[in-house]
Amino acid sequence: MIKYVSINNIVENDKYPFTKGQIQHFITKRKDNGLSSSVRKIGRRIYIREDLFDEWIESHLEDDIKQETKELNTSNRLPMSLELLKTEEMEFSIRTLNCLKSLNIKNAEELSKLTKTKLKKIKNMGKRSIDEVEDKLVQLGIILGD
Repeated sequence: MIKYVSINNIVENDKYPFTKGQIQHFITKRKDNGLSSSVRKIGRRIYIREDLFDEWIESHLEDDIKQETKELNTSNRLPMSLELLKTEEMEFSIRTLNCLKSLNIKNAEELSKLTKTKLKKIKNMGKRSIDEVEDKLVQLGIILGD
């Protein structure tokens, strides 16, 4: 069931660590921060869809985790989750990155599902680029199929 809550409901709920001013700021900047899908304005009142708000909070926590992951990667430690490791952060060559973007591969999890045959079929993806992808996946403990 979809549940909409007011700003006051959020502030009063112990589940959320926000003040009224912080919530109002998030709502004001909703187009920039991605919160717009969960905000509904009815007359002068603003309501927030609770399930989407929870997802939005989790995504921002994931951004914090991504930053920590990036810092861990510089010290040769593996990230906590493959879906958090974006292809742009994997330090591929421009050619390889562009080839992966052409398939709309955004993170290491999606990349791990590819096979060598699929990679060979990508325009401009040569042996060197395939080797580069394989090497990065091996660093993550994944072996490319095929």
